[in-house]
Amino acid sequence: MTKESHHYVPIFYLKNFAIQKKDNFYLNCFNKKDNRIFCSNIKNIACGKNFYGSKDIIECNAANAIKKIIRNESLGILSDAEKKDISNFASLLMVRTEHHRLMLDQMLNGIMNRIAPKLQLSTNISDYNFKYTSNGFIEFIDHSIETLSNIITGMKWFLTINNTDMPFWTSDNPLCLENELKQKPGFSNMGLACRGIQVHLPLNSNMSLHFLDPKEFSTLPDIMDLFDTEGSIHENFLQVYNSKRCVYSESNNFLLAKQVLYVHPELKDGSGISMVVK
Repeated sequence: MTKESHHYVPIFYLKNFAIQKKDNFYLNCFNKKDNRIFCSNIKNIACGKNFYGSKDIIECNAANAIKKIIRNESLGILSDAEKKDISNFASLLMVRTEHHRLMLDQMLNGIMNRIAPKLQLSTNISDYNFKYTSNGFIEFIDHSIETLSNIITGMKWFLTINNTDMPFWTSDNPLCLENELKQKPGFSNMGLACRGIQVHLPLNSNMSLHFLDPKEFSTLPDIMDLFDTEGSIHENFLQVYNSKRCVYSESNNFLLAKQVLYVHPELKDGSGISMVVK
């Protein structure tokens, strides 16, 4: 990793899924682009330029709170402050991604295309490629975290314990959103405040944390033991669907990922989340 690069998926989080060899930690990686499987030190994965900002305190506080959940297999032991730490971390994972940086670039280019006629440029606007500055992207992260974190704190928190033979995977974009309710024409139902929204965050190979619509899922318990492999398959499918390029696991068995890409080859070029800004 170069001096200019930073982990947009933190080391402490990746370590929860990793295999330890002496003083180093390794993950099996699946590259969606070329179906390549390889093993890598976690220091060398999920990193890119200009992603970090000043969010080390969020990661540090969340690491302790997540360790507490894993150690006790419980959400009830969390204090309000620890829940807030995890909410901040989930919000950070949601916005500190290639998807959001590309989305901002596309929005900027869309705006410039609209105002181009007034600029009297000597060349066509299509000859330009406008990009958010690093500071601009960091400011976007700063402004987004508090709003998102407040919503997540007030959602229904739910913990899944994986008792199957298929470990939970993570990815270069581990926070996954889904909504099984029918979407209204012309409207998105993937916002955190939308009815039926579900947010999935695997904590390690055996445990996943979910933030759910508090009204739609109010009767759910706080924790559930998973014995059906279909549940693990679904969680791992979300990681393949949501990831930009790589999926990570303690196991090197990525047959499911290959099957998903066979059915959805468009996912080889990135996330299934739409990046088109009109």
